[in-house]
Amino acid sequence: MGLKILRDKDFISGLFLIIFATWIYLETIKIPAAEKLILMRATFFPYVISIGLFIAGFILVGLPVYRNKIDPIVLGSKPGDILILLIFLALIFLYFYGIKILGYLIGTFSYLLISMFLLKVQNKLYALLLSAGVTLVIYLIFRGFLKVPLPAGILNL
Repeated sequence: MGLKILRDKDFISGLFLIIFATWIYLETIKIPAAEKLILMRATFFPYVISIGLFIAGFILVGLPVYRNKIDPIVLGSKPGDILILLIFLALIFLYFYGIKILGYLIGTFSYLLISMFLLKVQNKLYALLLSAGVTLVIYLIFRGFLKVPLPAGILNL
């Protein structure tokens, strides 16, 4: 017997968004408020993101209830379901805390590539190119356009 959960993808996604928004909010309140500005402090954008994620999460949680579409099932009906879930949780944990050591480029590329292999992407070249492309585009946006430093890690760029 496995763990009873709700099968609806919207509900599960909504719960994930609520948990993620909570994490963002809790990390944001740790940022010291040194500026005298009320609205545009360093914490303004993370607060807006966490509020948006909360709203999206609650909407997604409410959709299946609204549609009367919630069907309980047993997690683990397929072999390896719980193992893959635990691997993804460990991978997320390693990414968030390992990005300081490895740096953004290596950490994000590795995270995306390993995630795609765990999700059983058929075309390995596609997974490799997509991981590199997404990592590079986000890096260029933050470093080049927004002038936000990203963790350099062992590359020291």
